[in-house]
Amino acid sequence: MAALSAAWRLSGDENVGAITVYQRGWRLGGKGASSRGEHGRIEEHGLHVWLGYYDNSFRVMRECYAELDRETTSPQCPIRSWRDAFAPSSAVGLATRSSGRWEDWTALFSPNDQLPGEPEITNRAMSPAMFMLRSQALVRDFLSSLGDLEEPTGRITLSADPTPPSAPGGIVAFAQRAIDAAAAVALELTHISMAGLEQLPSDNAAADAATALLGSLGDRIRHLVLRHTGSRRMFELLDVVVTSMRGIITDGLLIDPRGFSAINGEEYRDWLRRHGAATETFDSPLVLGLYDLVFGYRDGDPELPRFAAGTGLQLSASCFFEYKGSIFWKMQAGMGDVVFAPLYEALRARGVRFEFFHDVRELTVSPDGLAVDGVRLARQVELADGLAEYSPLEDFGGLACFPATPALEQLRCEVSEPKRLETLWCRDVCAEMIELRQGVDYDDLVLGVSIGMVPFVCAEILERDPAWRQMARHVATVATQSLQVWFRDTETELGWRHPGSTITGYVKPFDTAASMSHLLGVEQWPDHASPRSVFYFCSTLPEGDPPGPEARDYAERQLARVRANAVQFLEAEVGQLLPGSKDPEGFDWNGLVGDGDLTGTDRIDSQFLSANVDPSDRYVQSLPGTDRFRLRPDASGYKHLFLAGDWTDCGLNAGCIEAAVISGLQAANAITDRDRWAGISGAWTPRGAP
Repeated sequence: MAALSAAWRLSGDENVGAITVYQRGWRLGGKGASSRGEHGRIEEHGLHVWLGYYDNSFRVMRECYAELDRETTSPQCPIRSWRDAFAPSSAVGLATRSSGRWEDWTALFSPNDQLPGEPEITNRAMSPAMFMLRSQALVRDFLSSLGDLEEPTGRITLSADPTPPSAPGGIVAFAQRAIDAAAAVALELTHISMAGLEQLPSDNAAADAATALLGSLGDRIRHLVLRHTGSRRMFELLDVVVTSMRGIITDGLLIDPRGFSAINGEEYRDWLRRHGAATETFDSPLVLGLYDLVFGYRDGDPELPRFAAGTGLQLSASCFFEYKGSIFWKMQAGMGDVVFAPLYEALRARGVRFEFFHDVRELTVSPDGLAVDGVRLARQVELADGLAEYSPLEDFGGLACFPATPALEQLRCEVSEPKRLETLWCRDVCAEMIELRQGVDYDDLVLGVSIGMVPFVCAEILERDPAWRQMARHVATVATQSLQVWFRDTETELGWRHPGSTITGYVKPFDTAASMSHLLGVEQWPDHASPRSVFYFCSTLPEGDPPGPEARDYAERQLARVRANAVQFLEAEVGQLLPGSKDPEGFDWNGLVGDGDLTGTDRIDSQFLSANVDPSDRYVQSLPGTDRFRLRPDASGYKHLFLAGDWTDCGLNAGCIEAAVISGLQAANAITDRDRWAGISGAWTPRGAP
């Protein structure tokens, strides 16, 4: 997505000449690629949901759909506009274990009348001060959802007696008073920051009073925790919010020019602990659910949760406080169908050339060490006689999509293992080696591979450059696993209580589950074997760094692990989420829809599983202390080389589509000598920095 975003911005500039995209295999999208399998079923790398604060990502797609103008050119297409491609999804759930059973808490986040990606609107990223102010609204909304607890009323002042009454209503009023006092401090210190001061005044009584109130609040309400579920949830949310507010004041983030990134050297839960969060909070679904959503476990180990504190606060603030329209937006077909296929069509219409089946092998450095002067690629296959370019899309129900295997009729040779063409372990597949030279074949180069591939395509740079070595060593990735299951029964018959919802924080090996039954309408199942619901599950896959290109069977071995995990999960765990999936003898394997005469646990092979272990498919993490090792898209250290990916220092240093888009747009801005943040929402740049 990062590379395609760069191509999108560059191709819209009349001063930019020819653009060529080189792509391994036959699909676009990297870890976001999807395709259509048997019966036109959608097959993803994993669960992909767009968040409501993804302004830049939505802006690119809105521009793309506007140019395609499918309302005029393809009126029969089921997805003609960006509003057809994305639909609001307001139900978000957290799973927690209570009295030996798993229960879920699903909240409906109120929609608003905004739309993500509005043209010409480029907002600044949320500051710590704005985080403080918006926390007031969050607490107010949350308290209103607890109908059995009294709402705070009347004027709240900082000088009021900090000792709360024992009644729940009094506790709520005390909580609101502490929050309001802290927000008042945020406003005061924002004015101090704007005046140019860079440290807290030593005699700031308001700040001291606010932190004292916040510090006592957790202890005052802890006795409510065991009363009922609503109180436990109230306590957990309030404890996270007030601890964050107290930490923001105490650590001076309100006036630190680095903002949230000032605390990225610290682990998020350690930061909460340092600022007085209750022990119950560390294992609460509100906290651990965040780690599950960002695959925040070193090497995928559930015993090693690791996430940078500043990024944790920044993402939480963006997710809950800055969403437009809906907190989540779900794609109405596969990501390849509604994102990458439209981008391919629109970019081709702009004149961008695509060279599929080209595997990057090496970037070469000029003799003086100042520039990247060449790229070596392997052309994986030869096209059939008479074809000048490969056409990757096929029609599925009126929608142009990427198929699960390449179109063999367009190739000169037969491909026995097409899936290997998209992995590191395809390097024995090569029809021809080619080399692109700077000044002859290209002027500028955008490196749009994932950080996991850098050691395999930038060996010479890593040998020469300590900054690149540090980045490759410290900006970590993690393997993930996913499972898609098609059921004969409806969601209601299966016992899923919240149609359309996404739930995280559940048990491993698949801690996140999503209802995706809305996709069945764009799949092409036969009437006699048509599913009535589909669910996606995903999680980390505990695994270290992948082996080199010589380990040809590595991906197959990891897929076998995912298969075993899927069988275990369906037999032992999914029943608590979908009680209707069980019969008296256990999981009802006959309830799965899929081809073949498979029986029992072998029916798992009729579903879709993915082991995302290829270096390009692994999720980019935001581990504590690693921000400083990221390179900016415009600061590769080499002439003619620009970087694009969610692994760069792009301002939103987290693994997500929005970070990838921002990075790609910044790379394009650098090539065209524009300001780094030109035309980009979410700018957060320290004072004095470009």
